[in-house]
Amino acid sequence: MPNANRTVFPNLVLKWNGADITDDMMNLEWSSQVDLIEKSAGQETRKSYIAGRADDDLTLDFAAVGTAAASGGGTVERLIYTGATGTLEWAPYGTAAGQPKYNLPVMVQQVTRPFKHYELGVLKAKLKPNGAWVDNYDVSGDVYP
Repeated sequence: MPNANRTVFPNLVLKWNGADITDDMMNLEWSSQVDLIEKSAGQETRKSYIAGRADDDLTLDFAAVGTAAASGGGTVERLIYTGATGTLEWAPYGTAAGQPKYNLPVMVQQVTRPFKHYELGVLKAKLKPNGAWVDNYDVSGDVYP
């Protein structure tokens, strides 16, 4: 695939409750889906559905920085832990005027902490929405002023 057709995010900004955590972030995945409600009946040979409630899943991978004994873990580790609630804001192309903006209250459902010998520790947090979207470019065209 030619490089011109690839999307990269060199200006990505990620914030948790206003704190910039971009430098420790390794990957952010956002999955949006709806419940399917079966509406088929009678002699139909194939099932058919209507859309139910929408839901989102987010997964955040971040670098474990520092050690528990020396520094209490990394900044992100102290902010994002199982059961924590907060607002996750991300800007795929930066925060300049007119750029897409996403902002969602979330709860940390799970944090996975692999311990690998001589490898960078990458923690994985599963996040679930904990309220209505504040900003969502895909739905309402929210951008930075």
